[in-house]
Amino acid sequence: MENIPLTLEQFILEPACTLPVALNICKQIASGLLFLWNNQIVHRDIKLPNILILNQSNTYMPVICDFGVAKKVNEEGKATCLDRGNLFHTAPEIATAVLTHDLVDFSKQPSWELGVICYEIASDGNEPFPDYQPQKGLREVDWGIAGEKGFPDGFVELVEQLLVRRSEERMGIERAEQ
Repeated sequence: MENIPLTLEQFILEPACTLPVALNICKQIASGLLFLWNNQIVHRDIKLPNILILNQSNTYMPVICDFGVAKKVNEEGKATCLDRGNLFHTAPEIATAVLTHDLVDFSKQPSWELGVICYEIASDGNEPFPDYQPQKGLREVDWGIAGEKGFPDGFVELVEQLLVRRSEERMGIERAEQ
């Protein structure tokens, strides 16, 4: 097994996590989530500690791990929702879904997870929705934190589109990965 000394949670606080490196890691995570989605898998527990950073000659590669609550979805992106996964990184439509054997649409869950992770990378680990309680809804995102590190406007706009509350209006993972 590879020696992977850091989680993403640790790495974003390291001097090596420069702006270009952080942007590249976000892009690679998007590619990983798209790969999972194309294979009909929703991770449901994407968070900084569940992404390991592999350093190969100062080239940093994220490795998504901990598939303990991952879910297989059908061709339409739907599956039963008997549990919700990590609520702090779960899309609002899943977090507020009634636990049921009926099919629930997970199609925008990967893009929500990507938005949360990208925000956390840009803000040194701060959550976009602190003290989140699904039944009380979401507050506005504090973009000042991410702006302090100099992330480009295009990045902030992308994350905003990934964190749109209404799933019908949220950017999909396919478009985000481009």
